[in-house]
Amino acid sequence: RELKAWQVQIDEAAAELASVTKQNTEKLERVAELTSAQHRLEKELNSTQSRMVAEVGPSKEKMKAEREQLVSLVKLQAREMEALKAEINMLRRKGGHVYTPVVRRGNPGATAGSNPQ
Repeated sequence: RELKAWQVQIDEAAAELASVTKQNTEKLERVAELTSAQHRLEKELNSTQSRMVAEVGPSKEKMKAEREQLVSLVKLQAREMEALKAEINMLRRKGGHVYTPVVRRGNPGATAGSNPQ
């Protein structure tokens, strides 16, 4: 009898061990699936972030080149302004009309700004 009781306990323990082993196997498979999904999502996120960084704006080299180009343009415009100021001063000394257009009263076809001289 005692041997039979021990055999029943062993059978029950074996059945419980099989059940727990099956549950652990299912949980390990789920962990493997989740880990795989996590790696896939991280890879996708990294590629998306790298694309966004590339699309966000120009590189430092491009920004520096553009800044230098704009500085050059500003200097050129400053020289042009100085030349125009000098021309305006010269015209003022000659007695020319700088701010008002010259209009002939006797010639209706004359255009504004034309010089009759």
